[in-house]
Amino acid sequence: MTDRDSDKDPSSKMEPRATLASWWRDIEVAARFLTRIPLPGGEQPSDGGNDEDEEDAEISVLPEGLLAQASRAFPLVGLGIGLFGAIILIFARSVGLGPVLSAVLGIAAIIAITGGLHEDGLADAADGLAAGRDREAKLAIMRDTRIGAFAVLALILSVLLRVGALAAIPGTYAAAAALIAAAVFSRAVLPVVMAALEPARMGGLAVAAGKPPQDRVIAAGLLGIVLVLLFLGPGTGIIALLAGVGAAAAAALFAQQQLGGYTGDVLGAIQQVTEIAVLLAAAAS
Repeated sequence: MTDRDSDKDPSSKMEPRATLASWWRDIEVAARFLTRIPLPGGEQPSDGGNDEDEEDAEISVLPEGLLAQASRAFPLVGLGIGLFGAIILIFARSVGLGPVLSAVLGIAAIIAITGGLHEDGLADAADGLAAGRDREAKLAIMRDTRIGAFAVLALILSVLLRVGALAAIPGTYAAAAALIAAAVFSRAVLPVVMAALEPARMGGLAVAAGKPPQDRVIAAGLLGIVLVLLFLGPGTGIIALLAGVGAAAAAALFAQQQLGGYTGDVLGAIQQVTEIAVLLAAAAS
């Protein structure tokens, strides 16, 4: 086919459009699940956390079978979440609120835009994994909507560590970049966990979401790595990536040992510990 023929071939023009449309669809699906942004054209998940009954409700409002396929867009949604928190943090510092209050507002902005989705998962996972005597007891506690002492402690530590790490980073824009990188990479690791582990129970989000295909896992991982290096630079970025991978792997291994796989709550907990690890690494670098 000559260059002139290829210019007349409609498929040569449609392929980039189809690729962009596919990515946009995945971003929309991922954003519907990971955030509380009121996107047009569909019902948003109700407020609440990752209790398995609530997970079923959340997954049911998404296009059926598309969450695992859309997982490659998780880091891009994380980019948007991180940018929102970073804007609030920069504004707070610009009006003189200081590093600590600015960090609090930045973290609060992220919690608001996500509806505390991952924090709720962390709380439920902490209660179940710490209080349950065996696998069945741990899973039963994680389904319980009541919150226990371990959940409260986990949430307090999560907020304090993130706020403290952000406040310790010198420079407004350096702190903002770290917040964005942490939001991105902590969501980029989730498809890897979903592909590597099996669901810990027969129902709930882990089963309904499905297993991401290998190409989607690779795309999410590469996006996460590139964006972290872009925002933190090669030196701090590599340290943050190693810290994030180590934290996510340790949490996933612990879940495998304790539960035999993952649940939606486990994914929320892994996102939290990965975000904390990235922020701590950025603060220490």
